[in-house]
Amino acid sequence: MKDLIKAYYKEAKESRDPEIINNFLIELGKNPKSEYLNLLDFFINDLEDQLYEKIKLNLIYVIGEIGNLIPLSNDFLELLYNTYYISDRWVRNEIIQAIDKISKNTELNEKTVELISNALNDEYSVIKISTLKLISNFKKLPDSILKNLIRLM
Repeated sequence: MKDLIKAYYKEAKESRDPEIINNFLIELGKNPKSEYLNLLDFFINDLEDQLYEKIKLNLIYVIGEIGNLIPLSNDFLELLYNTYYISDRWVRNEIIQAIDKISKNTELNEKTVELISNALNDEYSVIKISTLKLISNFKKLPDSILKNLIRLM
């Protein structure tokens, strides 16, 4: 890992300023690498809730960018699933976009398929569009997604 990223990580980890942390996460997303997953652990597990809420959009963005390169563990899919249902529309849409990227290298678990199915019924049209884009990559649609897709039409 480059010394610049290490220094930037140290600054972000020690900071309680969401702007500094968000800038760090955006930098990771611009040039994602598998080893960056280790850096995300602190921001996922150790931040106070109020600060986490201010950085989760960019955190999800980085997870999606890394997931576009390598398979991710179910822990990351669980994080996205759990975050989706308690988030605003901007974060929900970023989660759908992240799952779209992740699905290229990672087999989606049942909960994630359920999330995708439910996202087709989201009141926010941008999320529906992102979800339709995501399911267009599926070779075979799971029944739950197919049912909601038919209802959507």
